Amino acid sequence: LIFVIIYTEGKSIFDWTKFKSNAIALLVLILLSLGCMNWWLQFFDNQPVLKLNGDGVFNRNSILLFSRTIQIPWAQINYFYILTETRKSTIEYLMIGQKEIEKENKIELSSLDKSIADILGVMKKYSALYNFQDLGKDKRL
Repeated sequence: LIFVIIYTEGKSIFDWTKFKSNAIALLVLILLSLGCMNWWLQFFDNQPVLKLNGDGVFNRNSILLFSRTIQIPWAQINYFYILTETRKSTIEYLMIGQKEIEKENKIELSSLDKSIADILGVMKKYSALYNFQDLGKDKRL
């Protein structure tokens, strides 16, 4: 809708000799409505970002709202470690390597409601049962 308004009214919106304040007010209203709708969707989206249980590790596939979760069974995990990246701020990730797939799953831990010690405790418990490795911590700048 915004692109249609800009396409049809584009020259007149930004041309100060033919200035229409209604078109700019409509654009601002649409942007504020989208921001408000996004906030409400995030408020009602109660799917877990990370879930650890007897079946494996469940992780949300993307940061999009209401996205599906993927499951990594405990038997498929080869190793795990905590990656700490420091740029402007420090962000910690749980990195999980799978056995048959040459892929590492990267799960951000800083925005979760559980502590890293709790998550590591569960991972170490299942690493003893399913024989996968704890590689410790890795720091990158």
